[in-house]
Amino acid sequence: MNVEGQVIYTGGGNTIEVISLWEKERNSLVIYEEPGIAAIYHITKINDSVLFFDTCSGNPHCMIHQLNLSTKEVLVTRTGFLPQYISGHDQLFFYDQSADHGNWLFMASLADVNSITKIAKAPKNKTLPNGIQLLGMMPVVQISTDEVVFLNEDGQLTIYNIVNAKRSSLGIDDCRPIFWRQTTQQLFCTNWRAKEPFLLDLKTRKKEEVSGLNNAYGFVYIARFDSVIFGKTRSRLPFGESYDIFSYSFPENKESIVMKYSHIAAGLWIDTRHP
Repeated sequence: MNVEGQVIYTGGGNTIEVISLWEKERNSLVIYEEPGIAAIYHITKINDSVLFFDTCSGNPHCMIHQLNLSTKEVLVTRTGFLPQYISGHDQLFFYDQSADHGNWLFMASLADVNSITKIAKAPKNKTLPNGIQLLGMMPVVQISTDEVVFLNEDGQLTIYNIVNAKRSSLGIDDCRPIFWRQTTQQLFCTNWRAKEPFLLDLKTRKKEEVSGLNNAYGFVYIARFDSVIFGKTRSRLPFGESYDIFSYSFPENKESIVMKYSHIAAGLWIDTRHP
């Protein structure tokens, strides 16, 4: 299955780039560059023309920006990081420091992004057996019109209902939520070692391994094609590493190269040509 559209992504540095999947010979094009030293961790879209993204540059607070892909206008929205827009409610979920200097998950309406609702205290970072620390916070994942999932303070998977503000912990602590596979109504997760991803049925708790995506990262799910864009690292002789971007079709269980020598940390898919 040929995946079409455009992938807008960041490699974790200070740029946002685009790859046109329509083209046979693909190149990445920089569409935004943050001045100075900064890291862009996450990108989310309101529609195919307007995006939100975060920038962190060592200041006390990270910032959330809005980017218009048509006009290239960039507006500062507010403080925060890992923003995720929730369609159907016009709400933006994000993390930020609270008055007690701890990180919290917040929700705000786009009508007034400075009027915020506290959702939950952010989870602590996870330390692996080899001493490596992983960020405990993950962007929320929308699983239905009214519900999102996230990791609570204890690192357990939690469902939040936007309509009634009900929060329900599922008691699952080995799932880092990445995206919702609409076709099968399953949550795609990685474990804390981020090596063995799986699909999780939230009702039955049944796990389905996805070995074709072992050691992958930077996932961008495309519901229209039931496919995912992702990155992989490979050793490159005589020394060093190489970063490549691939696509994976769930129905076909098939991997295809999208572009070599490019790193994807986070991104999204649109069905419109920009620029």
